Amino acid sequence: MAIAMATPAMAEHHPWMPPVFAPVPHWLADALSPGKILFCVSITLILAATFVTLVTRFRRKRRIMRHELLELRNGPRFRMIDAMCHAARKANTISKPRLQRALEIARDATGKDYTLEQLNEVALLTDRVIVPTNFFWMRDGLNKGEKMVVFNSTASVLLADGPLTRSERTFLRILTRGLGLTEDDLRHLSSLTRT
Repeated sequence: MAIAMATPAMAEHHPWMPPVFAPVPHWLADALSPGKILFCVSITLILAATFVTLVTRFRRKRRIMRHELLELRNGPRFRMIDAMCHAARKANTISKPRLQRALEIARDATGKDYTLEQLNEVALLTDRVIVPTNFFWMRDGLNKGEKMVVFNSTASVLLADGPLTRSERTFLRILTRGLGLTEDDLRHLSSLTRT
């Protein structure tokens, strides 16, 4: 009975309000002011742009180092070997069977007497994180036939140590997009890029 009588008295002093209509604390209202939100968004965008710029420069610098190691200009042969060296990387290690296959193709394509150590050094300089924009730089200046050679050589390297895994199919799909190839271009090879 005492509890029932206390409830109306409490309601008079502290009326219940739904959480939506409760007053917003001052610190939260200050933090959500348009000026502070705009400032935080601006800082975030600046940091993101700086990060992307640094990563792009870092990747470009490593690509120049790969050019120097292979002693090739930025043409179809360099792009083919570069893609194969990317494919030779398996997680955080370099796959020896893949690297051996890349070496055979590189020697045949260039007539140069590359060594396994040279290609291993190039493979260590490849991008560790593969994202859809990784290979966009490869498409310019290549005709469809040259793009197909890059794709076929890379697929051959990936198959050197067994059937393709899901992540390797994803890698080939990213390479395909980077080169600007379509499923029509690949025809019977398009099954290699399906996960």
